[in-house]
Order: sequence, then C-alpha cells, then structure tokens
Amino acid sequence: MSYLDLVHAFSMYIMAAWFLWLKINEGRVDSMLKNQLSADETASADEEGTQNAASVDTIAESAESEDGQDTEGTIEQINSLIDFQTYMIPFYVLFGVFLMHYARKGFKAANGDSAACASYLQFRKAILVVACVTGIFATGLLGAVIQIGLAYYFMVVVRSHLNNLVMAQTDVASASVVVLA
Repeated sequence: MSYLDLVHAFSMYIMAAWFLWLKINEGRVDSMLKNQLSADETASADEEGTQNAASVDTIAESAESEDGQDTEGTIEQINSLIDFQTYMIPFYVLFGVFLMHYARKGFKAANGDSAACASYLQFRKAILVVACVTGIFATGLLGAVIQIGLAYYFMVVVRSHLNNLVMAQTDVASASVVVLA
C-alpha cells in the first residue's frame, strides 16, 4: 500500500509540474486553442454550404459574431481554470510531501515497527473518511462504492498487520518472562 502512496505522491508532483508548464506557456496554449476553434468553425461552415446563398450569408454573419465571442469566452474560461490550478500548486506539493511521509511510515510498519504501524493506521482511517466524503459528493455510485471499498480494505489490512505486530511483541515479552523465571 505504501507503494500506492508513493505513486499518488509522484502523481501530485507531476500534476503540479503540468499546471506550472501550462501557466508558463499560457500564450502558446491560447494560440493553439484559437487555431483549433477557428478550424472547427471553418469545418462547420463548410457543412452548411449546401444551403442557398441568401441564407448562407445571413448564417455566416451571425455565426461569425457568435463564434468570435464563443472563442474568446472559451479561451477566457480555460485561462481562468489554468490560473486556479496554478494557485493550487503549493497544495499539490504539500499533499505530495504528506503522502511521502506516510508512505515512509508504511514501509517502516512493514518492517515491524508497531508505532509506525499505529500512525499509518490513523492515516488510513483518515483516508477512509476522505474517501467517504468525496465518494458521496464527487463521484457516481459505482465509483463511490469502489473508492470506499478500497479505502476500507486498505485500512483493515493495516489494522490486521498492527494486531499481528502487537501479538508478536506480546509473545516475545511473555517468552522472555518465562525464560527468565
């Protein structure tokens, strides 16, 4: 499971880098969008070419004024989304660091550290709560069931591992008492 936490952390770093690249190259993205949207407008105008000449002129004039506004509106909307994601970059990086920290705790827990395992169990419980909230509000029913099911399964696996570690430590402690007595 800690490997999945590492993958998730690296995906956060990649997202942060992607949105930073988009912000740096925002002008280039705007020009590519403008070219693509104008090509789409030209293709739709060619499809309408089968109508009579009078209606084509009327449609073309109205389409040019609407499409110009739609193109600018689309580009403006995408730019505002890029700006928002740029503001979110520090949070992505911090969440990636947070995930890396708990992935490290998970690896320590796998090596038999019960304190790290208890901490990792608390992290997994928090992830289960987050999965429940986001599953209810952000995804469809199937996605929510899968997301909550996986989070619960991972939490149960960590809890089972912690129980095994505690039992092993208890056995070792009682065995040393027996040997000494």
